[in-house]
Amino acid sequence: MQSINSWNIVKDITHILSALKFTKLLRRKTVSSLAKDIAIVAAGIRVAHLVDVAYLKREEASELQHQLQSLPICQPLYIIHIGNEYTFICHRHLLEHQVIHCDDYSRYYVCIDEALRGPTLQSFCTPLAQFIHHQLKPALSGPDNLLTIDPIPSFMISLTGWLLEYPVIYVQSVADKEDASLEWRPASGNSLSGVPLTVVTVGIGFGQER
Repeated sequence: MQSINSWNIVKDITHILSALKFTKLLRRKTVSSLAKDIAIVAAGIRVAHLVDVAYLKREEASELQHQLQSLPICQPLYIIHIGNEYTFICHRHLLEHQVIHCDDYSRYYVCIDEALRGPTLQSFCTPLAQFIHHQLKPALSGPDNLLTIDPIPSFMISLTGWLLEYPVIYVQSVADKEDASLEWRPASGNSLSGVPLTVVTVGIGFGQER
């Protein structure tokens, strides 16, 4: 794990982001916030961050990866780009470690299919496990720093939870394993069967020096 020694690192990342096409319509505060999130991943504090402030095309994700590589602290960054809608900026070494230990029982998989009377705990998500072993693991062993996945996989909800290190990962069964839209379809009822969720907000403050 690297350390964020200076506010200059965030400033350098902000400078790179500001020069990219996809940030032109973003507010300065939003770009600065994205730079902080990238710095946290680059320092090895988190495995991944989902870019949720813009949709990046593949060429934009590739350019972002290329420009970030100019900073020494960003050398371990690895981008997973999914269907021009989801861009995950990952720490390659931490992601490799997570892949190796993906079969550990340190997370809970909860099926929230609306056909069930209530959420059901299960030991894993089969499509996600297959993707990790047969697609992600080989890709991480290669020389590229960008993995493109298209179309969006049917287990996108579970993949998002897994990449972002959620302790509880939602799984929703779909009839057509190739159709991701089914996983996101509006439910006819509450797919959590009225079970309330606890929302926890965590904030990170950055001083002038760390």
